[in-house]
Amino acid sequence: MTPTPLAPLAPRRRGGALVVALLLATWSVGQADPASAGRSAPTPCGTLDGLGLVAEGALVGDDLRATWTLVAAPVEAPVLRPLVFVDGVLRADFGPVAFPCDRSVSVDAPDLGARDAVHWLLHGWPPVPSALTSLGFEEARVAYAARVPPGTFALADVGFDRPIGGRPRASEATATGAAGALVEDRVEVPPWALPSDGRDGRGGDDRLVRAPVGALLPIRIVYAAPDAARVLATCLLDGVQVPVFAGAPALAARLEPGGLLELDGVVEVPGPGWHRLHCLLLPDDADPATPAPPRPLSALYLWGAAPR
Repeated sequence: MTPTPLAPLAPRRRGGALVVALLLATWSVGQADPASAGRSAPTPCGTLDGLGLVAEGALVGDDLRATWTLVAAPVEAPVLRPLVFVDGVLRADFGPVAFPCDRSVSVDAPDLGARDAVHWLLHGWPPVPSALTSLGFEEARVAYAARVPPGTFALADVGFDRPIGGRPRASEATATGAAGALVEDRVEVPPWALPSDGRDGRGGDDRLVRAPVGALLPIRIVYAAPDAARVLATCLLDGVQVPVFAGAPALAARLEPGGLLELDGVVEVPGPGWHRLHCLLLPDDADPATPAPPRPLSALYLWGAAPR
């Protein structure tokens, strides 16, 4: 499964519009470092701030064709990872792929055999930016004391389609209660899971935490639901899907308007140094023809402390 030149999309077997979205957000292409692009002064694409893409996609039988066209970016050709999920499981990873300005990039994922849902999206590259990998834990806490690390924000758009006969997954969790105060949509480490003296992070108060290599670290997805919806939650650690929900790679949830979704999981710290934990809420409503993807969740950076 590799990126292919753009070709016309075949018609869908059933009614519904193609997924078309324009993404404009404060998204740091610092994930793709200027040095890796072979230039010291990046040339922007377009005249708009942030990253802008037009996305199209469709299931034709068991085959997916997804296309993105870059219309705005802080650099001329950002590097991103196209990902495809089938029934909540990461099935295809096409990255890293350069997205040239004003040109379309298309990927094909054939023979998916989806039972209930297919999702496709773009994810940041590299998993941990060099601006962070060059720093130790304490150095990074000082450097990013007043700003978020690069790559913390995910792209918002998620393509979504169902095979004929597909249906939402039965909900295993529900957003309940009023969100109350302003809540940041994020994956965090609960305050009780790390020492309070700050030696091993600040209990999820920022985007940088530290834990011993091999530790089973409790995590929590927090999301303030604006509308009623169904979602599938899943998490990527360094770009690899991890089974954080009691050994399962995805967890279905139902959102209630004004509710606060809190999903608990566990992730193992895999090795020394920095790791990025990026969790996603994939839309799972009955009708994918008018998708309204949930807002993206802020990522968490884990520092694996080697045994002394």
